[in-house]
Amino acid sequence: MPGIVDPHIHPGLMMAKRAFCALPGTFSEPTEQQILDELKKCVDQYPADRKWFIAQGYTHPGDE
Repeated sequence: MPGIVDPHIHPGLMMAKRAFCALPGTFSEPTEQQILDELKKCVDQYPADRKWFIAQGYTHPGDE
């Protein structure tokens, strides 16, 4: 409807743009090994000039 604006924001969603590692689990339940494999891959490719390691996307089973 024209003229109706929803001005709220979700600052946490902006972290996705800064995330270096997208972990499995957003739409599935990964195994522990899948998570560890993805983390290892991300760490191996991590730029040395970054101060923080930011990952996103993991949801632990039962955290619904």
